[in-house]
Amino acid sequence: MSPPLTMLGMSGPVSTLSSAVAEAGGTGTAQVSFKYHMYGADMGTVYLYWESGSTYTLLWSKAGQQHTGHTYPWTVGNSSTTLNGKAGETGKLVLVYFKGANKGYRGDAAFCEIELSRSTGSTVGLSGAPLWKTTASNSSVSSLTSARSRSATSTVSANSNSTWSYDAGGPTPSANTGPDKHHNNLDYWDYIYFEASGTTSSADRYYTMRTANSYTL
Repeated sequence: MSPPLTMLGMSGPVSTLSSAVAEAGGTGTAQVSFKYHMYGADMGTVYLYWESGSTYTLLWSKAGQQHTGHTYPWTVGNSSTTLNGKAGETGKLVLVYFKGANKGYRGDAAFCEIELSRSTGSTVGLSGAPLWKTTASNSSVSSLTSARSRSATSTVSANSNSTWSYDAGGPTPSANTGPDKHHNNLDYWDYIYFEASGTTSSADRYYTMRTANSYTL
């Protein structure tokens, strides 16, 4: 059986992934669905936005630890109503991670199988890290407003500190945080996560990742 299309979370080795631009078609209610895992005592807040021009629509956010261990099942999240009325808009998805002042390494929030779909049309599956760009390791800003509109030009690499990264299927490198593997229990499927290890700041910091290409709803 072929693996499902994924956006965050690869369906095979990173080197084999396509970087082709895809667009959702059809009419109806646009929706973003995904699976997430947020285990760790220092867990921050994650924000998911739809960016169209200079307008930012908050699709989903979640704050603090949501799971109690590496092996706790991933949770299905969705945003089935916030893209209503936006058919025909072109934009990008933007993920922002908030790391609070003096928080440590135990905040690895992970995501896989994000899909952008229409209720009566096609589904966009962005297969993995090559279709996303992030800010460089330890590069952050001090406000959410600045972070969501921030340019992101760095490659999403494996297990890089203080930035959005991908993991090659197993647990994140840090103890007591992150999932033990991709949600489907296959340890050779990659997923994307925020690696909270690195310099701890005495101030609140925000870290950005956005799709490398734009997509039409």
